[in-house]
Amino acid sequence: MKSYRSHGLEIASLGVFTNLLEPDELERKANLQYFDRMMQIAVFNEIPIVATECGFVLGQRGVSADRYESTFERLKDSLSFLLERADHYDLTVALEPCILDVVPSAKRMGDLIRQLGSNRLKVLLDPANLIANNTEKEMFSHLADHIAYFHGKDRKVNDTYGRAVGDGDIDWSLFLSLYHELTPDTPFILEYVNADNFTAIRDRVLQAAR
Repeated sequence: MKSYRSHGLEIASLGVFTNLLEPDELERKANLQYFDRMMQIAVFNEIPIVATECGFVLGQRGVSADRYESTFERLKDSLSFLLERADHYDLTVALEPCILDVVPSAKRMGDLIRQLGSNRLKVLLDPANLIANNTEKEMFSHLADHIAYFHGKDRKVNDTYGRAVGDGDIDWSLFLSLYHELTPDTPFILEYVNADNFTAIRDRVLQAAR
């Protein structure tokens, strides 16, 4: 971390993406213990946020009426443990909701935060993950007060996977105007960039922000 910071680069978050929905209790416990260990590493390196997605069972991703309630309760149970540990370590847990998962919308994410009742739980807001369920304005209306940081990627509303900013259906001029109005200075991390396209994608974001 000292090497990054000596070059003026701050590490906003440590990704600890693991399966919080694992139905096998021994494996889920192992997942949570792994997460706890990564929290210790975050503290040691002075990284304030640890991030995860909900997770899923292979072949059973998404919302299903016959298991939705039990799966959602399992997620809440896993998060309750992590939020207790986050309080111990003075960290923020950022959850990334997605239309493909058990927290498929901005409203549901807001509901989850209220149900758990901890200011340690925030949102990793990736608009590509929610654009098929929520407008740009709806994302901010439900979540503006709870955003830890953003992923910058795009998506066509009927796509399964994301695309680089500007290659999908998100109105980036609107999204970034809301960003600057409601969540200024919140970290915004581009995805789907590489050594060949990162300057072009960066320039798309800067142009949309104007």
